[in-house]
Amino acid sequence: MTGKAPAETSGPAKPPRPRGLRRIKLPEWILIGLVGGIVTGLFLGEYAARLELLGDVYVGLLQMTVLPYIVVSLISGIGKLGKRQARLLLGGVVVVLLLLYLIGMVTVAAVSTAYPPEESASFFSSSLVEEPPEVDFLRLFIPKNVFRSLAEDQVPAIVLFCLLLGVALMGVKGKQQLLGIFDVVAAALSRVTGYTVLVSPLGVFFIAAAAAGTLGVEDIGRLQGYLITSTIAALGLALGLLPLLITSTTPFRLRDLAPILRSSLLLAFATGKTLVVLPMLIEGLKKMFEDNDLGGDETTSTIEILVPLGYSFPTLGRILSSIYVPFAAWFIGSPLKAADYPPLLGLGFFSHFSGATVAIPFQLDLMQRPPLG
Repeated sequence: MTGKAPAETSGPAKPPRPRGLRRIKLPEWILIGLVGGIVTGLFLGEYAARLELLGDVYVGLLQMTVLPYIVVSLISGIGKLGKRQARLLLGGVVVVLLLLYLIGMVTVAAVSTAYPPEESASFFSSSLVEEPPEVDFLRLFIPKNVFRSLAEDQVPAIVLFCLLLGVALMGVKGKQQLLGIFDVVAAALSRVTGYTVLVSPLGVFFIAAAAAGTLGVEDIGRLQGYLITSTIAALGLALGLLPLLITSTTPFRLRDLAPILRSSLLLAFATGKTLVVLPMLIEGLKKMFEDNDLGGDETTSTIEILVPLGYSFPTLGRILSSIYVPFAAWFIGSPLKAADYPPLLGLGFFSHFSGATVAIPFQLDLMQRPPLG
């Protein structure tokens, strides 16, 4: 009896490809949670407001490790640097930040030209003029009590403390043991964040459901001009100009950036807090460099320094929030003039160190325009 012998296989058998739900990655799950939450909120209406507590619990779990992670990773990263590396790093940071600020300011000025010339004052009321909260720059930047700065999320002050301590450690003998402990703590905090990120689709679902159920149609209608223009500007920069700038000046490609962009943008959009995605950005960047054979201790230290350091300064997203100011001025029938933009984008820039809740009222007061109510 003759027959063909079974073909021999070489090498280990390939694992079976995941099927069904297991093929869906975390960014897709977050998007599913976001869409599902919006649909649920629209269906339940005001009853969905009860889900807000669960959304707050999720955001709190995300936030609890962020500032400790920034502290240990920033001190460790700077402490490992030499003086020459520190000088090169500082020069690169200044150039990149100035470029991003310029892009943000040009975008704010350009978006304001999208509003039609018609004037409307249907929602203006003199009773809406409020005193903007005073910006305490000394408290924001100087960590007189670093524990108080940590408790009040004063990121610039925390970063200044970490920078000074990290620079001091650069010249201290026997620092390796302490830096090793910081590295272990940073790795543990990163794992805790990873556990929390796994339930992101559920947390995003609760947040989106509560928002969709409590947001009135009239609220959206009144601000649709701002929502449309700011969304187009943000998406154009996040998915267009900035990735193009990165791919044209670095060896990375769009497919290298896609995993980081999808997860981080979706999570930041759903929670409304960019602070919570910093650990995710740091770990994603480390993996991206390793996948392209560019990893190493120096690269890891640089990433751990640049991401928290960049966040402590006004980010491009914070600067884009200034789009609201020319929109509000146009909305009440008193649009800004060309001469108004230098003080708006120059002096108003410093208010962004304390976040949009302080920056926007400050800039409106600077332009002598009332907020919309």
